[in-house]
Amino acid sequence: MMKTMDNDRVHKIVAAVIDRLMVRLKVDGRRGAVIAVFSGGTVQLPEAVRQVQRLILGGYKVHLAFTPSAERLYAAFVRRELGGFPYDEIADDSSWLSSLTNARAVVVPLLSVNTLSKLSLLIADTLPLNLILHGLLMGKPVIMAQNGADPEDAGRMQLGIAGGGTVLLQEIRARFQRAADYGCRLVDVRRLKAQLDQELTKVQGRGNQKAPAVSEGGSKSRRLSEKIVTAGHVRQAIASGSDLTIPFDSIITPLARDLAQQHGLPLVRAALK
Repeated sequence: MMKTMDNDRVHKIVAAVIDRLMVRLKVDGRRGAVIAVFSGGTVQLPEAVRQVQRLILGGYKVHLAFTPSAERLYAAFVRRELGGFPYDEIADDSSWLSSLTNARAVVVPLLSVNTLSKLSLLIADTLPLNLILHGLLMGKPVIMAQNGADPEDAGRMQLGIAGGGTVLLQEIRARFQRAADYGCRLVDVRRLKAQLDQELTKVQGRGNQKAPAVSEGGSKSRRLSEKIVTAGHVRQAIASGSDLTIPFDSIITPLARDLAQQHGLPLVRAALK
């Protein structure tokens, strides 16, 4: 009992020191908001928390969200380790969309097989899964530390949970591939912040570029024949660095229009023939 009290006192002292350092270091969230989703994976938990600390020290304003299993398993530990660091939590189902809209990206410091599986099937039955899925739908960078679900991760091997049969391992890899196909960036947890910085630099660079002119040969333009322009078409054009020429009478979905405006992508209507 005495040891527990001593540990609590030490954590309070450390949190108070960190809180004062944050003011001196001018950690003010100047680089914008990022949502950090903790799912139920447990491998590399200390490193996952360190990455969140690095995000805060790097100038990001962090909003935390926990899946139900993460809340049960280690949310108290995460909150204690972040003592003194400025952050807040998204716990209200009525406000998650505005938080996501204002965020620059979504990161998953700990990915579980359960969250990976649900995402691959487009199941968003919890607040954290809603944040991940709708982050993708909004075209925001979604970066996931794969260690907690990766059957080949050294930490999982040490725990003895990497000895499944070939079919099982193939299924997990297929779900990783599906998440990547959706647009998720899967990285080692130690590269989480570095990957976020890289992705946001790309987005900012695209936003600062002038729109390429449409030449008669169409060398800088992607032409669509579909009458409905979706966010998927916009993402493909952004990835290729070209503008998008669409049929004169096409319908642009609201998500596609917002994504194009966010990235400075012109949607050029073809001339009526």
